[in-house]
Amino acid sequence: MPLSRDTMMHGCEHNHVNAWGTKVPEPRSVHSYPATCGLLKRMLRRFWLSLNVAANRTDELCNRLFEEVRAYQGSEQDLESVLRRLVTGVGDSNAVKRALSERTDLILRQITPFIKGPRVLDFGCGDGEVGRRLCDRLRVDLADVMDYRSPESRGLPFTPLSEGTRAPYRDGHFDTVLALTVFHHCKDVRQAIHEAIRIATRRVLVIESVFGIHPTTRLRVLDGIDNNSDTSSEGTAFALLSREEQLAYCSFIDWFYNRVLHEGVPVPLNFNTPARWKKAFASAGAKQIAMYHLGLDQVTVPEFHTLHILEPVHASCQ
Repeated sequence: MPLSRDTMMHGCEHNHVNAWGTKVPEPRSVHSYPATCGLLKRMLRRFWLSLNVAANRTDELCNRLFEEVRAYQGSEQDLESVLRRLVTGVGDSNAVKRALSERTDLILRQITPFIKGPRVLDFGCGDGEVGRRLCDRLRVDLADVMDYRSPESRGLPFTPLSEGTRAPYRDGHFDTVLALTVFHHCKDVRQAIHEAIRIATRRVLVIESVFGIHPTTRLRVLDGIDNNSDTSSEGTAFALLSREEQLAYCSFIDWFYNRVLHEGVPVPLNFNTPARWKKAFASAGAKQIAMYHLGLDQVTVPEFHTLHILEPVHASCQ
């Protein structure tokens, strides 16, 4: 039975206070949230099925994964290593490439209609594939705190960034800045938001992972874009979770994707609600002109996403 929305946080000794002052359950405390675990298992099964893993094998993986998380008594870093050994090599390599390419396709469909001007920066570019796919018609630069670029994207200009410092670009250097599931990974998240807005002239496009989605909230979706109709029922299931359960979901899936399936990506768990993201953008000097609910749109990274269309205040004053 789902927790009521005024339920006290489970296991408060296992909470992490993020940069927004929100108490977020630590990933390994997820077993305290049965409804969250149920949805996570559904989404992880869908993920592994997309990689051509047999159905009975996906059930085995999910059961072993959550058993290890529940029972493990060592450090979180050691647990990550244990789980990494469990999932390494799972899935057909061609299916993995196809799934990542489909994720890029989806993001491009979501953001391309809102890009303004020819000069674009992918701020926190990750593998750089979104920027690479845009560079046939736009001048695209990539930037990140570490070089995660795929071999195919290494031909694009790349600038290393340092957490909490000024980005090495002049004010308004780019027409559009992309920040695609970036800010919740930043330890100094306010500084990162400020820098992304400072170096943009016309637009900042943000996709973020959120909580605080209420089942009675009227979701504004992107017209004409099929985010992922197969995950719409799961998006509804996410909205039916309590605030605490949604935070536990965000915490676990972000940690699992970035620290188990991948290595070395920071996970300070700086999740926020859509309304509080809007307030943070305004404080940094940008007006939110539209916001869209994307839902649990990505099979490979099934977090609840929102797309924020921002206009730097200095641009609106020109």
